[in-house]
Amino acid sequence: MTHSKTHGVKPSYKNIKLALLFVCIGVLPLMFIIYLVFRYHVNVPYLDQWYLVPTVDRFFQGQLTFVDLWSQLGDHRIFFPKVITLALVQLSSWNTLCELSFNILLYAALCVVILVQIRKSLSLIGTGFFSLFIPIVTIVVFSAHSWENWLCGLQITYSLNFLCAVSGLLLLCDPGHKIGSLMAAFLLGLVATHSFSFGLAYWPVGFIPLILWKGENKPFRRWFLLTWTGCSALGYLTFFYGYARITDPAHSQFYGSRIHDVALFTLTLLGNPLRRLFDLMHLPQKWMLVGSLVLFTLLGLSAYVISRFAKDKLAVMLPYVCIIVYAVLSSMLIAVGRSGAGIEPAFWVRYSMAPNLAWLSLTVLAIMSIFILWPFRAGFTRLSSCILILLFSIVCLSYIGCAAVDSVMGAKSFKRFHQELQEPYRALLCSEKSDKVRPLLPWSVEFLQKQADVLKRLELSVYSKSLAAHRKDLCGQADTAR
Repeated sequence: MTHSKTHGVKPSYKNIKLALLFVCIGVLPLMFIIYLVFRYHVNVPYLDQWYLVPTVDRFFQGQLTFVDLWSQLGDHRIFFPKVITLALVQLSSWNTLCELSFNILLYAALCVVILVQIRKSLSLIGTGFFSLFIPIVTIVVFSAHSWENWLCGLQITYSLNFLCAVSGLLLLCDPGHKIGSLMAAFLLGLVATHSFSFGLAYWPVGFIPLILWKGENKPFRRWFLLTWTGCSALGYLTFFYGYARITDPAHSQFYGSRIHDVALFTLTLLGNPLRRLFDLMHLPQKWMLVGSLVLFTLLGLSAYVISRFAKDKLAVMLPYVCIIVYAVLSSMLIAVGRSGAGIEPAFWVRYSMAPNLAWLSLTVLAIMSIFILWPFRAGFTRLSSCILILLFSIVCLSYIGCAAVDSVMGAKSFKRFHQELQEPYRALLCSEKSDKVRPLLPWSVEFLQKQADVLKRLELSVYSKSLAAHRKDLCGQADTAR
């Protein structure tokens, strides 16, 4: 790890050891998640995965059409996750561990994309503390707190969405603005939009770097804006053409109908990453609103510091601002779809990645602001610089500490998941027509039973040939016990 503006200076042996230490720490969250997933996963479709069984059936019957892949699943179009799932089902006879492993790879790719951007930003402000950010990024991305996103194969909808959306926005933030980058960003946007409905927020955010980019060739800049307008229109058209709002009362009760509810839900969700800190201080849930206020306040302060003292201020700041805006809009979309059920869904772990992306981007901006302020600037008094550095440090350490504690405590949820699904797994494996399978799809046991018959006919998942010996042994023991 170096801190020098002179590229010719070689890092000292001490700094190399420190950099290696940060790299090793950064690998630990990844290894922790790999261990938890392999140790506590249950090889059976879980929750909304059961709604993919009809598509899988048509695929194996040779009757699959484009419409089957493009059709809605709830409020979402998940064309690309369906394609990936079918490929993995064909490869593994629907061993869900393959989907979970692929999900880890997608999040690993997201880490790489973010770290590459951080490295570029650090070079622009003339510092080399890159290795410091490796554990920060991995602690947030590979958090065991989001146990549901790691143990349900269909959650590749989230990881694929965030990977493509973040990658596309970073391409648009590139000062070079090449036509190839614009087309790549468009394709990534299509994948994000047809992986999860968060992708709807991608297109308006894409205008931010294109509008703020002030190139000398104004007609060329205008052409970029017009092209992105057309790309956005095409993205929305492919999503909303033939779109039908879900009218099922069990589902539609979650829809938010009042602006106040949506706003309160959004702010609570954005403040949720600091929940561990507020719980430690025995503060009520409404303090999550303070967390979102801290997020926006520090974003403004770090933007002010970077815009005032960084030479390439837009190139340094814009990528993280775009990610934060995308995360905020994604949180608003969650609020629209869930605030009708009250504030409780804002604390569901499956939705934690969007606000954590915002906080991670803010943390990167805050740390870079500290690097900029550390050689006390003439524009600030020494006291002002110290106060800002202290403020940035406290918030960053608080958030990283909350993320680390949440991840460690999340291991309990993995264990609980594994224990709770043992009986449903055994009942499904032994083809028991009973209510024991309810935890696999609590709201529709009858539908689950029908889809289980399909899997049995196709010899997939728990009914695959590779599990025949295990099935015979386990179900034989169950019969003996009865």
